[in-house]
Amino acid sequence: MTAAGLYATLKGSSTDSIDVCGNVCAIDDVASTADAVSCTLPYLASAYSASTFEVVSDDVLHSGTWTGTASAAELAKLTNGKNIIDMNDSTSTDCYF
Repeated sequence: MTAAGLYATLKGSSTDSIDVCGNVCAIDDVASTADAVSCTLPYLASAYSASTFEVVSDDVLHSGTWTGTASAAELAKLTNGKNIIDMNDSTSTDCYF
C-alpha cells in the first residue's frame, strides 16, 4: 500500500493498522519505505490445502434466523453454503457478508 507517511503512521500507532479480511497485516520493515508499506498476511487456504492439510474446518456460522431489509432471496444467500455468492443489502454501508 502506498501513501505519504504511511509507514511512520502505522509503526508509531497502537490503534492504526491495515486489516485484510479480518487479518492484521504484519509490517515488513525491510521491504517497506516511508511511503509504501509491505506487509505479511496468513496463508490463504485453497481447496487443496484445506483438504490435504486440514488448515480449515467447517462449522455453522449461525443456526438462528437471519433477518434484514434485503429480499428473501438475498437473505437465503447467507446460509446456502456457497460462500462465493455475496449477499447484498443496500441499507448499511458497513455490513459485509
